[in-house]
Amino acid sequence: MAFEPNLLEEGMIVHFARRMADGERLYQDLVFFTGPLPFELLALMYRMFGGVIENGRELVIFLAGLSTGALYHLVRSAKAGVLAHLAAWAMALASILLFPMLSLYFYSTLAMYLAVLATYCALRSSESFVWAFVCGGSIAAVALTKQNVGLGLLIGLLLTISWRGSTSRRIQSVVWVIVGGLFLACLALLRYGIQGNFGAFVESSVLMPFRLGESFGSPYINVIPVGSLDPG
Repeated sequence: MAFEPNLLEEGMIVHFARRMADGERLYQDLVFFTGPLPFELLALMYRMFGGVIENGRELVIFLAGLSTGALYHLVRSAKAGVLAHLAAWAMALASILLFPMLSLYFYSTLAMYLAVLATYCALRSSESFVWAFVCGGSIAAVALTKQNVGLGLLIGLLLTISWRGSTSRRIQSVVWVIVGGLFLACLALLRYGIQGNFGAFVESSVLMPFRLGESFGSPYINVIPVGSLDPG
């Protein structure tokens, strides 16, 4: 039996990607408020390999494998012994444990795996500036998937890099992280500029999330006392 995408998570991305593959433009013909990377990647795979969700799921499996290996290497490097194997198992099962609706190709799963890879590159940035550049690109990829996660990751990893190695090395590593992030960000800006919907991209992915705070700030029903609304 085929594993069908659920309507709330994978199904929405599948719908958008298919329409984008047919020529519609994200943020102009299709309005949403998260980063464009999941939609653009799946639309590209639809154009290249056909419109099936398995393309996206295979990409997630590939990222999951890289993240599992990266986390295992990090924990093993810390001489944590058997904990390295436990960490690897936890990462390998993360999609099932953290996303019970089994939406493998979803912006949260992509952001999680990309964040692990960015952390791995950050901790190796003192070895080579290539690692720092890839770290910056990975952070930008997270930000182009879930903006708030990307911002938090940027701050955290820059602080981490700033504490490792000599002063000159730390400064150079931070610079290369920023260069890597700006490189991917500029590619995204160029893509939407050429496409003619640069303003819609900025409005939907940068400005709209700030206005959604009030929309998601509605009160919830408390369990105790039963039926009362939480004013927060």
